[in-house]
Amino acid sequence: MPLSPGYPKLSASLHGTLEMQANATAAVDDIDDIEEDAQQIPINIYGMEGYAESSSCGWGYHGRWASHTGYRHMHMSSDDTENIQETARSLYEEQRTLCYLVGDEHKDFGWKTVRVNLDGLVEIRLPQWASQVVKDSLLSIGVTLSCPLNCYWVFPKGVAMPQAKEVMEPLLQPNTRFADENELSSRLIANYPTTVLGVNEVQLSLF
Repeated sequence: MPLSPGYPKLSASLHGTLEMQANATAAVDDIDDIEEDAQQIPINIYGMEGYAESSSCGWGYHGRWASHTGYRHMHMSSDDTENIQETARSLYEEQRTLCYLVGDEHKDFGWKTVRVNLDGLVEIRLPQWASQVVKDSLLSIGVTLSCPLNCYWVFPKGVAMPQAKEVMEPLLQPNTRFADENELSSRLIANYPTTVLGVNEVQLSLF
């Protein structure tokens, strides 16, 4: 029986589909090869664990010591493994003397550790790797999370900047960026009753 005129077209279409599937499979294999070639080097700086991971355009550093987000990318040769630990330590040194709250290290871009947001509320920003114990201590004194993505927290309406800074004093001290978070939390809670906001809260509770 003679083949219908449409048969060659169907065959060509099928061939094209098989070719596309083959190309897709090859692309996945290439990605797997790239992932297998990626290097991860463990890093531990004063008990803070992390790692460096190579990429086609440098090295990505992951860890508390890398930045307030827990990540920093550095343009370095992917073959440069000798300077990994030294670079990680330099990232740590950049932040070691900062306060726990995020902001003043970016003051050239208008960031502040304590500021008033567009809604008129006093706002602070925690590192993205902040522990739950610090977050719980903030909640206990009335400071609430306003932006999970960027770790912004706000004071209740009516709290003025000087009052907020007084409450946040333990987290505004230099050299606290990598301090023990349990200790920072304890200081924050212990400090609160001595502040204007804390005293006012006690007085209101008496009525």
